[in-house]
Amino acid sequence: MRATVDSLRPPAQGISEILIVDDGSTDGTAAIAAALAREDPRIRILTHPLRSGKSAAINHAATRATGTLLLTVDVDTVAAPGSVPALAAAFRNPAVAVASGNVTIRNAARNPLTALQSLEYLQSIALGRGFLDHLGSVGCCSGAFSMFRRAPFLAAGGLNVGPGEDLEITLRLREAGHRTRFIGSAMAATLAPTTLPRLIRQRLRWDRDALAIRLFAYRQILPFRRGESLGSTLERLDFLLFDLAATLVFPFYLLHVALRFGEAFTPLMAGVLLLLSGIATANLLLVHLALRRLPTLPELAVIPAFALYQGIVLRFLRFFAFSDELLFAGSHRDAFVPPRIRRALYGRDGT
Repeated sequence: MRATVDSLRPPAQGISEILIVDDGSTDGTAAIAAALAREDPRIRILTHPLRSGKSAAINHAATRATGTLLLTVDVDTVAAPGSVPALAAAFRNPAVAVASGNVTIRNAARNPLTALQSLEYLQSIALGRGFLDHLGSVGCCSGAFSMFRRAPFLAAGGLNVGPGEDLEITLRLREAGHRTRFIGSAMAATLAPTTLPRLIRQRLRWDRDALAIRLFAYRQILPFRRGESLGSTLERLDFLLFDLAATLVFPFYLLHVALRFGEAFTPLMAGVLLLLSGIATANLLLVHLALRRLPTLPELAVIPAFALYQGIVLRFLRFFAFSDELLFAGSHRDAFVPPRIRRALYGRDGT
């Protein structure tokens, strides 16, 4: 937490106050927060006796903040110098209600898994959301590092205390007629899961939440929606076609190919993966070129495995997440939302 707060304290970041929410911590967070508050009069501490969840913590801070702009930063995320003014500049346009920063991986050199996630973030966030910003259709402003205009944030009711709060508030503000932005020059770095079980838990939660919000909360299943911009339609159809439909069909397609080609299936798939690895390598190098960023040695080492990671591992994780959500409403059982909050949302049994 100290690294996070220290990255926000330099005068050049232009921050007038820093609110730390101690959400029922039991790990020494309170002592660190108290020490930081003694060092800087801009720091105030809000304390929750019991854990209420990220959404409740941010909503509480939003009601106590005094500025017109609210910056939300995860406890494991460090803002780069000049990133806060870069985000704030987006709000010169009065139509903008939320702007997201460019989140990279702090611990990319930890092991091959974190290096793969670093490449994934560069492709999906730095390049992908940058493209969506040009279309005016940013659909998710990252919960790790985003800025809100305080008035529309509070008018909209703040963050939803259910799952997928960052995606949900972005879509809610966008559907209310506000602009959502991605600012590629506003850099921040976060910690990625370092083990496969932790990555699996994270991605199952993310994908279940995305499906629950897009299909059930916002009913984005229809091909066209009245009053929707072309960019928003393309962003939504991308999810429906290339995330949802392609993922649900994928295992059955693999089974069909295995039955169709028999013993030739293994060398066929090896050839396909080799081809995809070549395409992924060229694509990732183009991403680095477009971002004017040199790949690190750990990233270079795992580029040949990126197609397997993204095309097989993450695709199967997404299949299980989508299936769980469609059949069993798995997002309602997510421990990321405290059980008592979940019971208040979904009923006595939490489902």
